[in-house]
Amino acid sequence: MKIGFIGCGNMASAVATGIYRHHPEVEFLTYTPSHTRAIELAKKINGEAKKSLEEILEADYLVIGCKPQQFNDLSKKLVKYNLSKKVFVSIMAAIPCVRIKESLGIKNVMRLMPSLPMNFDRGISLIFFDDVSMISNVKLFSNLLKKCSQVVQIDEEDNFNKVTTISASGPAYVYYFANIIQSKLESWGIPKDESRNMATSLFEGSSRQMSLTSDDLPDLIDKVTSKGGVTIEAINSFEKHNLHEKIGLSIENAVERSYEIESNIK
Repeated sequence: MKIGFIGCGNMASAVATGIYRHHPEVEFLTYTPSHTRAIELAKKINGEAKKSLEEILEADYLVIGCKPQQFNDLSKKLVKYNLSKKVFVSIMAAIPCVRIKESLGIKNVMRLMPSLPMNFDRGISLIFFDDVSMISNVKLFSNLLKKCSQVVQIDEEDNFNKVTTISASGPAYVYYFANIIQSKLESWGIPKDESRNMATSLFEGSSRQMSLTSDDLPDLIDKVTSKGGVTIEAINSFEKHNLHEKIGLSIENAVERSYEIESNIK
């Protein structure tokens, strides 16, 4: 089995290295116009960097990892080749399956939205496809991802776009809140390295408890707080300032941005 990567950015690299760690028998091909990042990724996965799009079409599966705004130019270059037997796996945000099919004159398309924690076998891989003829191909590719991520199949493309703002964008939200904790600790005179370790341990430990207990999240909050205590004071302040609503609104803003990008790409 050969998988070709067209575009070798952070997300594509997470997918490629994640698969390689657990399935070294897979053959990998990489391509970028500058060739530089293709070479860098190929070295990590024992792959072969190709110098042209024509060469990378040797692959059975082609992962499109370019930016959404670059897809128009890419599709114009690809459409001149016979792509009918290729399976395309798009990790582009905001480009629907139907658009990819029409642009390339193909029918074998699935969308994949990975997340960077795949680099440590803790990611989430969202998958969407809209043609039942793709079931066997999707199953095969999904199996390659299961050891480096939780694989979640989404049945509606609109929901795929929405959930992406949690699964793929979510790590940035976690890092944002961890940075707040680290900064507060540093303001109290705790050294930077120790502050970073404490913030990291806080999220690691809390996540571990969430994964090992069947308690609902509000129940877990109750277990840490007590009436009139210290912790509940911070929780009450969160509620007073509508943090729940503001975070939800921020995520909805990310969803709206996805729609804007889709509408602006002609």
